[in-house]
Amino acid sequence: MSAIERPLERGEILQLACQDYKFGTIDPLRLQIGIVGQEHHLDDGVWIEVVGVVLAADGSPVRPRPNTLIRTAAIGRARQAERAGVAAARQARMRAGPASG
Repeated sequence: MSAIERPLERGEILQLACQDYKFGTIDPLRLQIGIVGQEHHLDDGVWIEVVGVVLAADGSPVRPRPNTLIRTAAIGRARQAERAGVAAARQARMRAGPASG
């Protein structure tokens, strides 16, 4: 894999900007990786094919997402965005305090 610091792994979650995946307009797209496929060398760069599951903001599965192409140059950025999003959600829960019930 071309510009990735480490390979994609099954179960990994990426938060992808619209310009970093084909095809769709969800921005950001939270995608849990299921199957990692082939690299594709296109006019606009190197892309890797994955099959996965779209996740809601709370991490619950929304729907399967077959044959998604992810820009390999954006995978590090997508990993960082996911880590930042998880950290922000954790801080928000801590500020809100324990749930009453």
